[in-house]
Amino acid sequence: MPGNLEPGAARGGSLDFAALADRCRSLAAQLGSADQGIRAGPRSWTGVAAESGGAHTARLTAAIEQAAEAAADVAAILSVFATVVQDATMAWGSAERLAHSVGQRLARDGLAEGGAPSDTRHALILARAESLAGQAGDEARMAARVAAAGFAEVAAQAGATCARSSVAGAASPGPSNVSCTDRSRLGKTPGRVLPRG
Repeated sequence: MPGNLEPGAARGGSLDFAALADRCRSLAAQLGSADQGIRAGPRSWTGVAAESGGAHTARLTAAIEQAAEAAADVAAILSVFATVVQDATMAWGSAERLAHSVGQRLARDGLAEGGAPSDTRHALILARAESLAGQAGDEARMAARVAAAGFAEVAAQAGATCARSSVAGAASPGPSNVSCTDRSRLGKTPGRVLPRG
């Protein structure tokens, strides 16, 4: 199979990012609830500091919700990618078995390593194997390109949102703001690395 793509790794990564999205949603909900709790009721926190704190909490909650959305998008891309690659891998295996049935082996490009069989029936079987392998390889490569474009789009959207959040935070009164770069140092995103195709 070209690129040694591993559908299992992509599927595992999808589960990891889906779990991350759930954790981010839970954290955003907890922040929103805590903010409401300290600014509501007879002994609520009021004044300029309270308004500033509420604004910071709202921006942080929005950023976490954006992270949840980005993680969910990545999880969905990886899930579909894993399915496509799994189907392509199965098709490639069928092609290899066809080639072996006539004493041939397929190279990484999907073509037979040996010469064309002299027997017409064997030649037709080998042609079918090469065709099947070629289709499987094309599907896997196309899936990798589409997935890469999807990841780039998610990253661009998240970066734009983070930039807007930083601008809004800098324009508001209150304590110094944590930038997107600073937030990125707080921890690493869990998940497996997608094998290169």
